[in-house]
Amino acid sequence: FVPRLEEIIDKEESVTHEALADEIEEIYADPKKIKLNVPAEHVQSAYFPIIQSGGDYDLRVSAFSNQKKMKFDIVTVSLGSRYQSYCSNIARTFLVDPPKAVSDTYETLVVVHEACLAAMIPGNPLKSVYAAAVKKLKDEEREDLIECLPKNLGFSIGGYFREGNLTLSPKNSVVFKAGMTFNLCVGFSGVKLSRSDKADVNENSPIKELDEYALVIADTVAVTKTAPDVLTKHHKSLTDVSYMLNDEQEDDDQEDKENDDAPEAPKGDATLARKIQEENDRNGVRTSKRLASTYDQVSDAQASAAEREKRQILLMQRRNEERIREIARARNRGKGDGEESEVAEELEAYKRTKDYPDNVLPNQIKVDMANQCVLLPIGGNPVPFHISTIKAAVIQTLDSVSYLRINFYAAGISLGKEASRNM
Repeated sequence: FVPRLEEIIDKEESVTHEALADEIEEIYADPKKIKLNVPAEHVQSAYFPIIQSGGDYDLRVSAFSNQKKMKFDIVTVSLGSRYQSYCSNIARTFLVDPPKAVSDTYETLVVVHEACLAAMIPGNPLKSVYAAAVKKLKDEEREDLIECLPKNLGFSIGGYFREGNLTLSPKNSVVFKAGMTFNLCVGFSGVKLSRSDKADVNENSPIKELDEYALVIADTVAVTKTAPDVLTKHHKSLTDVSYMLNDEQEDDDQEDKENDDAPEAPKGDATLARKIQEENDRNGVRTSKRLASTYDQVSDAQASAAEREKRQILLMQRRNEERIREIARARNRGKGDGEESEVAEELEAYKRTKDYPDNVLPNQIKVDMANQCVLLPIGGNPVPFHISTIKAAVIQTLDSVSYLRINFYAAGISLGKEASRNM
């Protein structure tokens, strides 16, 4: 995702939050796009990717990516993933042309995040994480940010994305135990940005329009006997997430003006410059002049359940339309071929409910081999699904409990060679 984000910033592409989130969602459907050699049916998104900028921020996982164009100011990104039966979550904030006030606040966020990590050891109560965040803010003399903290700093994560009884809230007295896994999400929302804070920012920067902003860092953390293990390993230091975009033109003009009267550099200097450049490339330093960021240079409303459901319905309708167009194009290509092509038949396991097997019980999974379908209990009633609609089925046993997860083919996902013609 980061290379794509840098490309958008570098080229100043016009893209909406939802469109960029769609690009990420497509990678889950086909992990080979990022050279990830895992079966596509084993990887899913835990929720639709959340990308926010332009002053509209909601740090909860119930937020959504709206259809507004992404602003090159303060960009928050949250990604939730599911590999087989296990969930993870990560969130990062990317800063474009940040003023010193924003950079200082972000560095405070990093040290608070580290303080929270240090509190996640066996024997400590879950509320010690929130207490560590408040104490660190007081130590850093940033008491003004305490009211900007969320109501809790994360939750237990694993087979379920969120365990409601194991939240990192100020009052949760449950004790950390080795083997637990948590989503540690530390952020500040509603942080004020005054005119004086933006005084040194380039006039072309969208950050000039911000009156308040949000910052967030989230990681999936495993509690061990020794020290917490951060499973989502991605850089979070200021120099790794900051970009200077709108100072380039002024710097270039000043540099050109100074170079007009400057003597020609000796050949040895050019050789030395190339050597330093090669070393920077090997060390992974950004080489894009437009996105160069060093430490010295950088020193939509809450989503309700109804709104999320509406957005999901619109997204599914769009994917269904795309799928219909793909099928139409495939049929047009098949016309005129001498060979007889395979024809998809209408799926019909039963004509009416009274044709269901007699031995189907409520809340029971039943496989009907004769009609090639699986009856699943939904709301206590058996609902048949033809086997050709099933993409994969995985059963997992944890202690004395077994979980059965069935993945179905849906509009917009990639289809393998083994997929039925009906799909």
